[in-house]
Amino acid sequence: MKLFIFTLLLRYTVQCANILFVGMYPSLNHQSYFQPIWKELSLKGHQVVALTPNPIGDPGLINLTEIDLSEAYHIAGLKSFPTIISKDLSSKDGLNRVFELMEKIVIKELMNPEVRILIADKRRIFDVVIVEVHYPALFAFSTKFKCPLITISSFGTLLNGHDAMGNPTHPALYPDLFYHKKHNLSFWERLEVTYYGFWFRYFYKYDVLSKADAIAKKFFGIDTPYIGDIEKNISILLLNVNPVFYTPRPNVPGIVHLGHIYVKSDREISKDLKKELDDAKEGVIYLSLGTALKSTNLSLQQRNIILKDLSELPYKILWKWEADHLPGQPENFIIRKWVPQQAVLADLDAELENAYMDTEAILSNEESNVDGINSNDSDDEFEGESEIDSSIVKIQRMKFLYCN
Repeated sequence: MKLFIFTLLLRYTVQCANILFVGMYPSLNHQSYFQPIWKELSLKGHQVVALTPNPIGDPGLINLTEIDLSEAYHIAGLKSFPTIISKDLSSKDGLNRVFELMEKIVIKELMNPEVRILIADKRRIFDVVIVEVHYPALFAFSTKFKCPLITISSFGTLLNGHDAMGNPTHPALYPDLFYHKKHNLSFWERLEVTYYGFWFRYFYKYDVLSKADAIAKKFFGIDTPYIGDIEKNISILLLNVNPVFYTPRPNVPGIVHLGHIYVKSDREISKDLKKELDDAKEGVIYLSLGTALKSTNLSLQQRNIILKDLSELPYKILWKWEADHLPGQPENFIIRKWVPQQAVLADLDAELENAYMDTEAILSNEESNVDGINSNDSDDEFEGESEIDSSIVKIQRMKFLYCN
């Protein structure tokens, strides 16, 4: 009798799901946040199909099937994205260019032969679909396979994400993610951000959603429900935001903060870089612009300001510089095309102070917060500046504080 009851318990408590994970944006910095999720789901016994520009490619993950969308990295206009995000994204032109780029990426990925076969497979069954929240056309995967929709973001979400979940979005208290200022708004700025909220919703509903709906009907079938209605049926929104480090705001239960789940515990640093950091007894400043912004794309004037001001500090400067040679490299500079950031931040022998650009600073902030490192990424007094210019101002202030 006991064996019979135990068998019944196993029958109804041990269940594995068929999961479709759609990671659309071609950026290793963002996809590295998603990779541990679909990897762990597969290790737990779930059958996972992941559509991603950055597949893990581990043959040992027998429950994981990855569809390679890396061709999205060759989308026309993707290389100009750093220029877009380094300026005021709250402008109509800036946001329009962002969503136009997203549209190109999604169309390219939906044209992938393996994706077309997946969509056309009437025998395929999924229990849940997890989709990047950034472009709504991909939400049609949930209606195609008649399963719940979970959305996910490697950072926060725009107004449309909060609206879809029914989350409070008071414009003066919680400005949109892309609005150029977040705190200490003046009266006129509060009026401006209120207008921005009305304009963004109009733009999203009548421009973004209408185009996304046309894309969904083209690739998923003319009988696909209106994409705006699908968006309203999102079950859960997962955000890579640790609320402890950001402005407190109310959230409905459907919004879940994951916070630094991608940070690895088994991080290693190369011997040569570790030696250089250990030899820097005076301390190290780590400078990285993320993966969307590249240091090599800085103007000559911007680069010279950074070199001049940081060369006068009594610290080693570890700079993620995506080239073999840095013109006019000062003696206290260490350059690397690629830096194992998590490993560097976790290196307890180096007293690191981090200068980050705000465009991808959320992921960097999470890593530095985990390791107890001071992250110099954004200050209210610099809001409203372009991302590059504000960081240069912060570097100049850093020089003033240490050299005066």
